Amino acid sequence: MHAYAEQHVKVMASPMAKIATLLEQACAKLKPALDPSVCSLVIVEGKNKRVLDLQCPFRLANIPTNAKIEVVKGDAMTLLWDNSDRLSLCRLQG
Repeated sequence: MHAYAEQHVKVMASPMAKIATLLEQACAKLKPALDPSVCSLVIVEGKNKRVLDLQCPFRLANIPTNAKIEVVKGDAMTLLWDNSDRLSLCRLQG
């Protein structure tokens, strides 16, 4: 069993905010807080999952309004195969 139950946090995003900044804000709002250096953001689009580029600005990341994003702990290459470390759903609002 994981120490984190599913939590929901809201993160406000300006158009030019880097995805890494949004990840830091989401990790800080989780209880207990997470280290963003060991986490990634994954957007769930139907049955597909896509790891977001942390260096990309929010407006260029192709994220729909009110998208549900998962904060996941672990290596980005393994995130798409195993979501057992899903920690939270974030609702990004631009």
